[in-house]
Amino acid sequence: IQSGQFGIARRLLDKLAADPRSQKYFFYCITEFFYWDRLGNLQKVQTWHERAMAAATNSMQHYFVRHIFAEFYLNNRFYLDYIKAAQELARISPGDPWLWHNLSIAHYELKQFPEAEFCNQKAPSLMDFGAAQEIRELLRRR
Repeated sequence: IQSGQFGIARRLLDKLAADPRSQKYFFYCITEFFYWDRLGNLQKVQTWHERAMAAATNSMQHYFVRHIFAEFYLNNRFYLDYIKAAQELARISPGDPWLWHNLSIAHYELKQFPEAEFCNQKAPSLMDFGAAQEIRELLRRR
């Protein structure tokens, strides 16, 4: 999937799907999620998000599914949906600098500059990195 060989990936996933138990396996569901995410099929992404949540057996897996679904929102410019999902994740993991950085991007894209600045300040306070500095510079220039 990561290399863009979708035909091969689809054949393998279909072979695995022949076993009706496959949809109960977390990693199978996550792989289907990533497959449909790369193809940009929102309906299938939502379906596999739900199946992955059902297949998750611990809190880390639940968090991971919520995190990748939030990233799907951000990558597809569903900024309001991303903000809502990321705010829930921030309650669970407030020390994730990339979550705060991505929140600053979403707020910036929606022209919610005070919120973008708050999130942008939070990110480098947890870990200083170039991407957060770039957003900080964009905010300063506006």
